[in-house]
This record gives sequence, C-alpha cells and structure tokens, in this order.
Amino acid sequence: MPINFTQLFQDSWNFIRNQRQFIITFTVAFFLISLAIDMLGSALLEPIVTIPNKENLPPEQLLATILEKTDITLLFFINIISQILFITVSSWGILTIHHISLRNNYTLSQIFGMTLSRLLGVLLLNILLLFPIIIGLANIWVALAQQTSPSIFAVLAMFFGIFVSIRLCLAPVGYLIGDKGLSESISFIWLKGVKRTTVLFLYCVLVYFIFQLVGQQLASLSDNLVFTLFANLVISFINAFALVFTYRFYIIFTQKAY
Repeated sequence: MPINFTQLFQDSWNFIRNQRQFIITFTVAFFLISLAIDMLGSALLEPIVTIPNKENLPPEQLLATILEKTDITLLFFINIISQILFITVSSWGILTIHHISLRNNYTLSQIFGMTLSRLLGVLLLNILLLFPIIIGLANIWVALAQQTSPSIFAVLAMFFGIFVSIRLCLAPVGYLIGDKGLSESISFIWLKGVKRTTVLFLYCVLVYFIFQLVGQQLASLSDNLVFTLFANLVISFINAFALVFTYRFYIIFTQKAY
C-alpha cells in the first residue's frame, strides 16, 4: 500500500494543533539558534560588505580581498556548531514526539537527557550520510578550480552519495528512537528501503527541498529587521513541523510494505 503524503500532512498538522507546548518550545529553540548564528555571521561578514567598489573589482582580486578580510576558519567553525545545534534540537524534538505518541509522561528536560545519550551516534550517522556527497563535491570543486572537467570518479561518487543518503535518510531517526546500535539501524533502514527508493526520494524532496525552499523564499523577501525576525520565526515553525512529518513518515514507512 503506497504512503499517502496528503494524509501524512493532515496527521502532522493535527499533531501540531493538539500539542501546542511542543510546537512553541521547538519553534522558539530553532528561532534562537538561527538568530544567534545570523548575528555571528553578520558580524564576521561585515568586512566583506564594506569592501569599497567591490562591484568593479576583477573576480580574482575580489576573491583575494574576501579571503584576506574574512576568518574562514572561524566561519567554518560557526557553521559546524550551528549544524550540531540544529541536529541536537531536531533529535530532541523527534524523541519528544516519540514519547508523546507513546503517551509516556516524561518532561522535556528528561527527554533532553535521553537525547544526549544518543546524540553522538546521531551525529556519526549524519556524517556518514553526507560523507560520500562531500567527497564527490570536493573532487568536482577541485576540477572546476583547475578549469578541468570533473573526473568520472567524482561524478560517480556524487551520484552514489546521493543514493546512499536517500536510502539511509531515516537511519538517524531509527537509531534515536529505537534500541538498535549504529550498524543495526543502518541495516534495518537499508532493508526497509529495498524497492522503495522512490518514496524515500519523495520524502527527501519534501523535507530537504520544498520545506527549505519555502523558508529561503521567505527569507529573501526580508528587507527590514522586523520582517527578518518574522521570517526566521516562520522558518523555525516549518522546521518544527518537519520533525513531526519526519517521525510520522518513519513510523508508517517502517510498518508498511509494498
């Protein structure tokens, strides 16, 4: 029986309506993270904004100036920290939804403690999902920087990475809410995904592309501080809704078979 995405949306929305404490808590959590990262990013990128006549500079000179005025290492570090914070809050949210669904009477602080006990494994699984794609992108970037065609290895690594990421996209969720180890979670989701890559692809398109695209389009319309804050608040709500959608998709995906 195919997964009904329309019904998934409806069920997720009903959960949001009935669990206002959850949606408020995690919307605020995502909002505070995005606000802090935006403020740090703006402070670090301020020297780039103030480069005189940057529109008239040759690309090579502009790039050299940007690299000279920007602390790339610090920017990279902040990006890593933001991703860890995002994954932490997302994991906390998924586990909270799980216990609400099971009608377990745990507090948010208790669930946060449970999240921390599984967080390292969740981070490792996320790195595993991204690693093949990063290898492919790095090879392609190096080839483009050297003004040569990307190697077949780079292209194959890219496609293989995307395929693996799609097939194993639910592994962190399974590890987080289940009692399986890392390898067991990977093999469980891999076997569940046999001949079901299409439905996983549709899920990934919705959660990682459509939801994010809506947020990016809203953010692009921000032309003042008030609207920027409002846009970040809406994006944070979308992120919290995506957690509910992900959990319900995982439950249905692992229970149903075609």
